Amino acid sequence: MEPLATPQDIRDRWFSRTTKLTLTDEQLRTVIGDVEDVVLQEFPNIREDIDEVTLPARRVTRVVARIAIRFLKNPDGWRQIQATTGSMSQSGTIAGDYPGEIYLTAADRDELTPIIPDNGQGGRGRAFTIMPQGRQPCSTRWV
Repeated sequence: MEPLATPQDIRDRWFSRTTKLTLTDEQLRTVIGDVEDVVLQEFPNIREDIDEVTLPARRVTRVVARIAIRFLKNPDGWRQIQATTGSMSQSGTIAGDYPGEIYLTAADRDELTPIIPDNGQGGRGRAFTIMPQGRQPCSTRWV
């Protein structure tokens, strides 16, 4: 089974002024595998969605690489860093809700949700309603 991203996909998207990407391809493949595991937990049919062209492969690669890079930029899970040399010091706070973890953001989820073709009712068919025990929606309007 072909991976959703490659080590080169991560290298091509690595834009950091402060950190050089020094991991081997094998180490990057391990991180990609971990990211794929998290993605497949929420989107188990993602490969079928790619094959059916309801989800562009390039988008999936971009999102998987972005998740991997987010993790690789702070694998130790630091919230704040500080460096002092002599009388000079520098500090910073690292953004993110789950530093040091592989996780999907709301934007990641939105981008990985397949595009469902028009359902013939003027919509793309993403949202739907399930009524308990087969009941029909109530047509009564409250004033």
